[in-house]
Amino acid sequence: MPLIGLRSLAGDKNQLPQLQANVEPDWGSLTSNYVIDAAEVELKMLPSGEPFSLDSVVALPGPVVRALSQWRFSKYRKDGADVPFTMIVKVPVRRPVNGDYESLQVHSFKSLTTFITPRRKACSGSRLFPAHS
Repeated sequence: MPLIGLRSLAGDKNQLPQLQANVEPDWGSLTSNYVIDAAEVELKMLPSGEPFSLDSVVALPGPVVRALSQWRFSKYRKDGADVPFTMIVKVPVRRPVNGDYESLQVHSFKSLTTFITPRRKACSGSRLFPAHS
């Protein structure tokens, strides 16, 4: 479920837009081997409640863009007139996991030990901190 926030708030005489049609992305064959990323999207809406444009700081896959283009909101009325508005939406995005992604994300302690080269063998009774007297 996406999180939705208005950029500006309306007064008592104004009518805030409400989400009327929430279309989910068609992921096709991406049903396994993926991670979910939350993308913040700025939707610029026409006075009719239809999307005009969208902006995001992260790349959005085609299924997400197609789904967001089908979203519909009720009209935003300000002082009795329908006006354009901006919605900030957080949507879940599926990112495929491939070998390159896995090699960057998965680390084990065993592989990290190859970077540690002890200079001398630790003696029994060695301490990391000085003994208290």
